[in-house]
Amino acid sequence: MTMVLFCGGHADGRWRDLPHDLKEFSVPVPGAFHWDSKAKVETEQQRYRIWDVQILGWHMRIALPEGENNESSVALRTLLQRDVYDHITTVRRPR
Repeated sequence: MTMVLFCGGHADGRWRDLPHDLKEFSVPVPGAFHWDSKAKVETEQQRYRIWDVQILGWHMRIALPEGENNESSVALRTLLQRDVYDHITTVRRPR
C-alpha cells in the first residue's frame, strides 16, 4: 500500500492509501437528489489514472482525472499550488 495524492476532480487534495500496483481508481461523486424516483440520489463515479512521478528526487504517486487534456501540466500545477502558491501569496502581500 502507498499513499496517492488526488489532483483535480472531486477528490482534489485528498490522500488515499491504495495498493502499489493499482493504475486506475474510481471515486464516488455526489449526485443530484430526485424526490420522485425510487433511488433518491444518483451516484456517479469519477475515474482517475495513477501516475508515478519524480519531483526533485522524491518519488510519489498522484491520481489525475481520466480524460484530462494535458495531465502532466495538471500534475505540476497541482503540486506547486499545494506547496508554493500559499507560501508565495502570504509572503508577498500587496501594500
